Amino acid sequence: VFKLVRHFTGLQSLLATLKQAYQELGLLMVLVWVIVLTISSLIYFAEKDGLKKWTFMESLWWGLMTLTTVGNGAVAPSTLAGKSVGCLCALMGVFTLALPVPIVVTSFSSIYKNRVWKNEVMMKKQGRMEKNKKEGLTMTQLDRSSTIATGSLTRTV
Repeated sequence: VFKLVRHFTGLQSLLATLKQAYQELGLLMVLVWVIVLTISSLIYFAEKDGLKKWTFMESLWWGLMTLTTVGNGAVAPSTLAGKSVGCLCALMGVFTLALPVPIVVTSFSSIYKNRVWKNEVMMKKQGRMEKNKKEGLTMTQLDRSSTIATGSLTRTV
């Protein structure tokens, strides 16, 4: 699979974007884990007096699912405080995970355009070299003819 990456400009651009933005993405992961732990603690204590006693691992799983998706529906808070924490968690998840998207997209777009431009230049250069080979001219002959035509040929004695 990794050998295929060198043939696709989009995949190369994606990997280059991830290499360029690894610090920001790492900081985002730390922020997500801090939020999950905070929300899990809040929901654990909010649901302490609820219908069903939650373990901390259940509240941690619920916090992760609610922050990164819209939850799985298996476990839901029953108290008003728990429902408020759930609403806060869902909103924080949307805002937190949406923040880095424009940064990564802008970086990907510029890297992709640069790679496409480099590929076009390389293809044009190969086309000119193939055309010159068909005509029987080498690069040294082309260099001599261009310097003679411009009059910049210098003689060495």
